[in-house]
Amino acid sequence: MAEQVHRIVPAEDSELHDEPHVAGSRITVRFVHERVEGAGLDPGTVAD
Repeated sequence: MAEQVHRIVPAEDSELHDEPHVAGSRITVRFVHERVEGAGLDPGTVAD
């Protein structure tokens, strides 16, 4: 499986309610965290 690398846009540079997010998307770090920690999903599943 190929590994993809994505840049995180810091909150101070973000246009998404001042939340850090994955560059080139509207996926916030909070969304990923909630899916991995809150819903107990595997990080690989969330990444897919």
